Amino acid sequence: MQPVRIGVVGAGVMGGLFAGIFRESPLAELTAVADLDRGRAESLAARLGVSAFADLAGMIEGAAVDAVAICTPEHLHVEPVRAAAAAGKHIFLEKPLATTVEDGERILALTRAAGVKLMVGHCLRFDPRFVQGYETIRRGDLGEIIHIRAWRETSIVNGQMYGARTRLPYYLGVHDIDILHWYIGSGVERVYAEGARKLLTRLGVDDAVFAVLKFRNGALATLENSWVLPQTQNQLRSNTLDKGMEVVGTKGMVSIQAHNIGIVVQTEADLAYPDVLFSPPVQGRTPGIYQEELAHFLRCILEDREPAVSGEAALQAVRVACAIDQSCATAVPVLL
Repeated sequence: MQPVRIGVVGAGVMGGLFAGIFRESPLAELTAVADLDRGRAESLAARLGVSAFADLAGMIEGAAVDAVAICTPEHLHVEPVRAAAAAGKHIFLEKPLATTVEDGERILALTRAAGVKLMVGHCLRFDPRFVQGYETIRRGDLGEIIHIRAWRETSIVNGQMYGARTRLPYYLGVHDIDILHWYIGSGVERVYAEGARKLLTRLGVDDAVFAVLKFRNGALATLENSWVLPQTQNQLRSNTLDKGMEVVGTKGMVSIQAHNIGIVVQTEADLAYPDVLFSPPVQGRTPGIYQEELAHFLRCILEDREPAVSGEAALQAVRVACAIDQSCATAVPVLL
């Protein structure tokens, strides 16, 4: 079986990480990277030994690719999807699908019309902790779900870095919104949310957003998101992340402690929590949740299977994120 020839669009943090994982994978042949910042594309391409391009159109014309991984900022997803779909290339799209329902619907329409596979990078579907939670629910061990509490909070370094381009429901919230749908197996019918603004006021975004979600089958969920946890001393980028989920059903409950603290490194200057789950370096390779996610996408192409995270599921998460955003702005519940 020939490996999937793949190109990565966007040479930032996630694009660089994914390109390296594809470069290691026996299921893939990384052939090119593209970025509007040509220097950044060339730097990543030189490190990985592949071709560099200034945009997706140039990559499609100048490199052999069967699929593309699009890792551009979330509000800039439609046009690269349009170009990739028109060229008949399968698409891995880093989450969220979009930041408006209209853009999400455009992306789905483009990929459906072209008949290409679309997978959205909701990586928690490949986190063993959340997968075990799903299997517990699927077996019926918890009975019928009554309520879920989900929380995901990170350092103010992230709020300062990303607050100018996005907002909490899209940056953090969509992770857990996707899992809530997966676990509960029902759509959201009503959302009410409130936000607090004290530290990031100059960026025009909320420091924290708390939301209550009522599902059509009667289940209830709360979602807590913040990106203003204190910065630790000399940190330039924080890997501090407090996250978890508690699921209560008619027969039992499951508690997912997802703090990702397997090792703590403390020095005079800093306190760090090295990644041991998502993309930990191990003997010169990068195993972990992202590797499993991308390998699944590649297998879906090679074996002609449907991805675990469909465009429809990703759009459902965007609808709820948009409703949370709207409720925060208006201080009234939003019906879906």
